[in-house]
Amino acid sequence: MLYNSLKEKLIGFTIRYQTDFESSFESLLNSTVKCDKTKSFLHDKKDMIIAAFVKEGYHNLRTLIY
Repeated sequence: MLYNSLKEKLIGFTIRYQTDFESSFESLLNSTVKCDKTKSFLHDKKDMIIAAFVKEGYHNLRTLIY
C-alpha cells in the first residue's frame, strides 16, 4: 500500500506555541455562541476568563470553547 511506504513517525519533537487569547476570544465567541444573552455575559467576563486561562497555564483554544 502507498500509505505504508510513505508514512513517517516523528518521536521526541515538540512544537511550542504561544496562544493569543485576546485576539482569539471575540472570534471564538462569535462563531460558537448563538444565544445573545450568553454572548453578552461572556463578553462582560472576558478579562476574568482570559486571566484564569493565563494563570492556570492553559494554551489550548479548544478548552476555551468548552
